[in-house]
Amino acid sequence: PAVTYTSQGNFNRADAGLYTKYTPFTLGLIYKGVPVAGSANQDGALAVLAGLQLSQVDIGFSHDVGLSGISKQSGGANEISVTLKGISFGRSSSVNPKNKFNRSIFCPAF
Repeated sequence: PAVTYTSQGNFNRADAGLYTKYTPFTLGLIYKGVPVAGSANQDGALAVLAGLQLSQVDIGFSHDVGLSGISKQSGGANEISVTLKGISFGRSSSVNPKNKFNRSIFCPAF
């Protein structure tokens, strides 16, 4: 499960979703626009995402489907992400992989 809360000025928004990982694949479903007390009425959206994590690259795809208001009329949105890992761009790296922090809570990388 994942929950995010965003607050900026008088804008408040919450999103809730579920992710599952079966290495190297990640699948997820997120509801965007969970009603928050004291916030303006928001358009809701449902996002479906899929990802592939390889040794040197992560590839992600998500599609948002609007559930009400103007977001429903727009027909949805697509996002593609590509993350290159372990590539040096002229800087020397002294990080030892054995000393990296080991997270015990799964967090999608894209």
